[in-house]
Amino acid sequence: MFGKLKDTIITIKEAVGLELYIGPDERWQFNGAYVKFIDKKLKKIAEYNGIEELKALKTQLPKQVPLVLVINGKGILMRKTAQPENNLVNQLFPGSNPGDFFSVTCPDNATGQYHFICRKTLVTQVLEALDAAGLKPLSLGIGLTPLLQVLPFLEAPDAKVHTPSYSAIIVQKKIDEITYGPGERPDTATLLVGGETYKPQQVNALGAVLQVLLKPADQLEGDIATESVKAAGEDYKYYKLFHFTKWAVLTVLLVLLLGNFFVFNHYFAKNKALAQQADLVRAATQSSLLEQARSDSSYAFFTSAGWNKNTRHSYYADRIAALAPETVRFSLLQTAPVQESVGAGDLIFANNKIILQGISTDPTELETFSRALKNIPGVEAVVINNYLYKRDLLAAVFTLEITIRS
Repeated sequence: MFGKLKDTIITIKEAVGLELYIGPDERWQFNGAYVKFIDKKLKKIAEYNGIEELKALKTQLPKQVPLVLVINGKGILMRKTAQPENNLVNQLFPGSNPGDFFSVTCPDNATGQYHFICRKTLVTQVLEALDAAGLKPLSLGIGLTPLLQVLPFLEAPDAKVHTPSYSAIIVQKKIDEITYGPGERPDTATLLVGGETYKPQQVNALGAVLQVLLKPADQLEGDIATESVKAAGEDYKYYKLFHFTKWAVLTVLLVLLLGNFFVFNHYFAKNKALAQQADLVRAATQSSLLEQARSDSSYAFFTSAGWNKNTRHSYYADRIAALAPETVRFSLLQTAPVQESVGAGDLIFANNKIILQGISTDPTELETFSRALKNIPGVEAVVINNYLYKRDLLAAVFTLEITIRS
């Protein structure tokens, strides 16, 4: 599974294809195109025509996009043979070491084989110059082998391709004839390939791109393999893996931060709601405490006044009225009189006391009346606290204090 994931990450989905044409005067010229898969279709993003300076070329190339190179022109030899040849280098350069040369074979329609040969020193010189300019191709080829990749996508089955380094005749989307070497200026006509238009000098570079697209960067099979080209493929592979890992880590961190934010927001909202509820409960509690304090104060007054106890004051009042003689008239009957005052509005009542005030015209009967009161059940004492005779009334003013059982 991890192998498939790695291959998916490092699969090449965009690339710049360049064809280096080395002229007879050894001047370099680059032609090519930048293509990219967009919505599963190969689109041409940019094209490069007749660029001779490496600095100018680098400024036009996109960054971190793999580069594919094909070399043609001076230093590249083409030979056509009717049959496959395994020792073509010795035939062309007797006594030479085949290990000093690169050779690539391109089959034509039915007439034989096209072989492209160059010295390794030429390839080394090109790669060193590109490396000095900061350009590192991850696939390298010579000749017209990449052209075979383009033929199936030509809109017209028959075509003629004229470039500074070769001319090719295409019949039924197959190579019928190749003329290799400096030629006339390329045609102004364009070729329609896969729904995009390309100039003739861009077609071979496009084929080089098609050789690497949709392949993992560490599984490329270029026509020419060198250490620098392999290293470029490894560098691109690690760049893609690092780029993916970077974004994966950032995505995970973003998800964690978003998750943390939503969790925090959820519990913050709950905490806010609980805080509001706590404020309401606290306010209700304070209000309840105030009401309870008022209730406790009222209850304390109620109990201190003795209102929570059963009284028989009306019973004694009836008995007192029944025993009163005709010579005695009452002006006041006070049950549970105030005993003392503690503070403003805070009174203590004598619940076991009854105060009688009145007028008596006969002291004897008043004395008899007081003794009769003592015989009432529940009466503990009867005391005449005040007795004063007044001539203007022809009677005595008296005050009786009756103590009853609590």
